[in-house]
This record gives sequence, structure tokens and C-alpha cells, in this order.
Amino acid sequence: MISAQTGAAYYDSTKSASAYPNMDAYLADLVDILRDEVAELIRLGCTYIQIDSPQYTALLDPQLREG
Repeated sequence: MISAQTGAAYYDSTKSASAYPNMDAYLADLVDILRDEVAELIRLGCTYIQIDSPQYTALLDPQLREG
């Protein structure tokens, strides 16, 4: 599964403006989608869910964290 952080990297304030007025609105929908996906996977019997977020290591950089 994609992480919310990775999904946030795809938000573009110019291209996304007609669908989402700001990143918070976009992330609210993204988090809802991820929650629904996890709930459905659990309902189907999944016992292991991997959230893929290779960008987590970028959080070690203070300048990237600020952004």
C-alpha cells in the first residue's frame, strides 16, 4: 500500500486545485481511502499489510522535514 506521505508527494497545488483546494483536503481523502482499504483487507482475512514509504528516510534531513 502507498503511505499517506508518499501520496502527499503527488499533490500539485496547480494541477490539483480543481479537485482539492489545498493539501489538507487532498490528504483527508487519501487517509479515508487508505483506512477503507485496510478495513477491507482485514475483512477479507489479510493478516499482514505492508505500507510502502521509501520516503520515510528523507525525514532524517532537517530541510526536507521542514518542507
